[in-house]
Amino acid sequence: MSRSVINRQNSVTQIELINTGNNPRVSTLEIAKHTKLSHRVVIRLVRKYQSEFEELEQVNFQSSLNPQGSPTIYALLTEQHTMFLYTLFRNITPEIVRFKLNLTKRFYQLKELLINRKNAEWQSQRSAGKIVTKSMTELFTQALDYCGKSHESQGYINLQQAIYKAALGKTAQALRKERNIPKHKTVRDYLNRHELGLVTTIQNMAEHALYNVEVIDDAQILRAIDNAGSALKLVANSLFLPRVA
Repeated sequence: MSRSVINRQNSVTQIELINTGNNPRVSTLEIAKHTKLSHRVVIRLVRKYQSEFEELEQVNFQSSLNPQGSPTIYALLTEQHTMFLYTLFRNITPEIVRFKLNLTKRFYQLKELLINRKNAEWQSQRSAGKIVTKSMTELFTQALDYCGKSHESQGYINLQQAIYKAALGKTAQALRKERNIPKHKTVRDYLNRHELGLVTTIQNMAEHALYNVEVIDDAQILRAIDNAGSALKLVANSLFLPRVA
């Protein structure tokens, strides 16, 4: 790899982005540093066209102390903001062109990182759900065995229906219809992290309630799941959390 390519890659990673609520932004101080413009020029443009900038997204103004100890007002801009700012520059120098290219790459890098992190969190929730589901299924199978019933697929379906109803207020059939989930696909793979968390919480609560019960039948398990759902709704409503269906 040539030295010029390495230098260009380094200049991309050296651009400091600030992640605010999974929304990457770059400061006008950072823009001034890499474009070799004075910060006064950059922030003046943002101030002058603030209403236009905020038609895209709200501009986040911050302040910090400069080396002389005086406060410096700067703005945190989103990718859309920087695209608009670029059109306001009168003299497009090579430094500005290079910075705009590198900044675009940097925004893309951070977005990829955030997406991958979200996917990792989702997979973690999904794996936890699978583990608890296995445990609950084993518990349900033992109950069916004790009752002398055949633990065919209908028993598992009843268990899953009860869990979805308690956690999300909907049956598996309703979720499949609502989200166009194919019959051969698992409903859990179409739930978001919040929904997976609710499902796992219901399962954990039901298991905990049955932990010291020596003889368990399928009706007890379904009742424990229903009670867990009622308890979760009560807690959510008392804390003004997002309403549980």
